Amino acid sequence: MSDCDNPSTPLGDVFQLNSSPAKTTRSHKRPVATPPPAVLVSPSKKYRTKAEATDLDVWDNTDDEIISAVKARWNSAAYGHFTTSLKRHLKGDGRADYLEFVFTCRVDPVNHKPHHRKRMQTAQGTKNLNRGIKECIERRGVSSSGPDATGAQQTITQSVSKYTPEAHRALIAM
Repeated sequence: MSDCDNPSTPLGDVFQLNSSPAKTTRSHKRPVATPPPAVLVSPSKKYRTKAEATDLDVWDNTDDEIISAVKARWNSAAYGHFTTSLKRHLKGDGRADYLEFVFTCRVDPVNHKPHHRKRMQTAQGTKNLNRGIKECIERRGVSSSGPDATGAQQTITQSVSKYTPEAHRALIAM
């Protein structure tokens, strides 16, 4: 049996192929590269670890203990715009169900609707909180940058108290 009759011959990890019987080709025998080895370990993703306590695990702790423990892991500046409180939800039969954080605006709690987030879902991002902060800043007429962005009110008519000339006259008359 000639070399032309046998299209591939194993030589260790590389196979030799007789690609063409024509004499004008560069090589009659081209090595085929071996594929790279398979990845045995997939890239790690950050998921909740088993060591992280569930809502039922921390249910007996005080609200302040639960809030301070989770605030240590929060690294977004968005949380500074809000005061954080905890709401405990019960099942129909009175047993513990889940914990929910309530984020209330520090600057304009009357006009800025609170945000609610389940305790176990706080790692899903702060896009809604940031959107609420932006709307709050625009509603109050405050610049979103500079030293007055965190709470200074730039105009009397756009303030939280909603100044009116009638209310001012009433205060003077008293």
